Amino acid sequence: MNDRDLDLILDYVEHRVSPQEAAALEARLAVEPELAAEVAAQRTAITFVRAAGAVAMTGAERARMHAALLSDLHLRVPEPAPVAAERRLRSWMVPVVSIAGIAAVVVAAFV
Repeated sequence: MNDRDLDLILDYVEHRVSPQEAAALEARLAVEPELAAEVAAQRTAITFVRAAGAVAMTGAERARMHAALLSDLHLRVPEPAPVAAERRLRSWMVPVVSIAGIAAVVVAAFV
């Protein structure tokens, strides 16, 4: 049995093979006990996976898994990009323009 056989078995168990491919594999299953055992094992595994349903993780579990993956893969989280000067300029301009607008209304009210 080789990697191609394993791919064929998975496709066979998932019903993703043509009738001709299925017939050829079934002929091999009759004479290759190792192949037949692998088909049975894959069917059992797929049955258990489908029966298990979706798995939900808590935020803490997700964070631990993320940290473990980063560590195991020798990766690091990139530093956030610095805020551009233009954005900082706009952030202080909003209150200044608002105050100037209010001052203009007050001056206009007394004139």
